[in-house]
Amino acid sequence: MERFKDWEIRLHKKFLEWSEVDFQWGEKDCCIFAGDCIEAITSKNPMTDFIKKYSNNPYTNKREAILLIKNSFSDLGSCIEQVLGKPRDINFAQRGDLVLLKNNNNWRICGIVDLTGAKITALSLKDGLVKLPMSDGYLSWKI
Repeated sequence: MERFKDWEIRLHKKFLEWSEVDFQWGEKDCCIFAGDCIEAITSKNPMTDFIKKYSNNPYTNKREAILLIKNSFSDLGSCIEQVLGKPRDINFAQRGDLVLLKNNNNWRICGIVDLTGAKITALSLKDGLVKLPMSDGYLSWKI
């Protein structure tokens, strides 16, 4: 995927837009957030393609989201790999890249490396848009 020349401005605007969003499964969750950010950077939203390909019904809660992933893949990382290719080690993640991380409950969630390159921005179930340390990430995909 090729990035827009002004991708940093577009991503910053997307972060601002999502800073006012409350988590809602299937509409405003970490994967939808990541797809929307990737679209701001590249004009392509990999989540849209994934949902069209693998889901007849949108998910509306955690259980349905897990079933969607487990019915087609072993885990969220495998799911992302189908759309974006092989992951890279987190140490190679750069600004605007997609990151898979574990939160405090050991759930896997998607985030985007922020514009400083030092933090991961993710949509939290309870706290909205949050900045997390890069050390919470364990896989990344170049965007």
